[in-house]
Amino acid sequence: MLLACKYTARQVIEREINTVYMEGNKSSHFNPLLDSMRVYFVLFRFTFTSLMSAIIDYAIFIIVYNADGGLVISQIAARLLSMLFNYAAVKRIVFYSDQQHSHAFPKYLMLVLVSGSLSLILIDLMTEYAGVNVITAKIIAESLVFLANFAIQRDFIFTKKEFTPPGATN
Repeated sequence: MLLACKYTARQVIEREINTVYMEGNKSSHFNPLLDSMRVYFVLFRFTFTSLMSAIIDYAIFIIVYNADGGLVISQIAARLLSMLFNYAAVKRIVFYSDQQHSHAFPKYLMLVLVSGSLSLILIDLMTEYAGVNVITAKIIAESLVFLANFAIQRDFIFTKKEFTPPGATN
């Protein structure tokens, strides 16, 4: 319910209730593992779409880089194509967003530019100064920005509009 309220921008109101346990709570259907998985399922969906996007990103990066595209061109080509897939998947499969593209896509694009630039800087630093292989450096850099990207997309890009209670005026 907390997640439903968050994603529909509804206010949470706390009410005291009496708890009644019958027969030592034998009727409880609480399963710690399954119920916890339901709570974190959005993160699992994000992880899955991110992995699919990463496969696209890495494949394009390797192809362009091996064709002498250089680091910057390889990163840009890979990010652009994987971005299009990721945007559609995250919007529909992860956050079930019904926002207009004109509202969500510019914010998403800004995040891609910032995280892509950060990733590029990290890759360059690791390859130039630490002697790390470019593919290994890319994996490390992308892993570092993963959770930040999830939180930003969840809370700022694909969040719902503020809830207006029935009868209230804007």
